[in-house]
Amino acid sequence: MSDAMEELSLRLVVGHKRDGRSVYDESAKAELVAACGKPGASVSRLAREYG
Repeated sequence: MSDAMEELSLRLVVGHKRDGRSVYDESAKAELVAACGKPGASVSRLAREYG
């Protein structure tokens, strides 16, 4: 994983709700969605890596 993607992984989840669901940083989430749209990107792989 590149340094930029590792940094994205660290700031993606900012907390958890009482029912266990994650709360995501909106800008990090937008970056991840943009990464899924790049040519050759595997949405499945990115989903597994970032949960």
